[in-house]
Amino acid sequence: MSSSCQPSDKNLPLYFQSIRPSLSPILPQNKILYATTGSLPSYIPLNRIWNFICNGTFTGNSVSLLFDATTLIQECPQYTVSFEGNINGQLTIKKQNYPVQKYVTKTLVYHSQGKVSGVQFVIEKPECLRKDKTYEFYLNLYLNDQVLG
Repeated sequence: MSSSCQPSDKNLPLYFQSIRPSLSPILPQNKILYATTGSLPSYIPLNRIWNFICNGTFTGNSVSLLFDATTLIQECPQYTVSFEGNINGQLTIKKQNYPVQKYVTKTLVYHSQGKVSGVQFVIEKPECLRKDKTYEFYLNLYLNDQVLG
């Protein structure tokens, strides 16, 4: 894994299997069906953009989706994770697109040394959907990231 920690000078995307998402509250209806996390190149060499893709199901008013980067940070200590800026992307529930800025919020998660160790997204169910029904969602989010430290 250590060779994949460093972006190449060709500015290729990196996908991290060590960043595994989890949903809460933990309910039988709340499931992750598919997820991947990548660090994509931008037009500026070594500036990266995080891409979080997740497909799952949830019930209730909201669900919390945590992408924990602790393992990545331990395997790649030279990598500084920041998850900067506003989130952009796509939220789809029941084949309907909803504005990410209205229905998804971001909170940074920190480890004991005070550095960022993950990011948590809270998905609020739109008012037009029943709160007691389980829905499938698709999330494709983008966040800025710092260059390597």
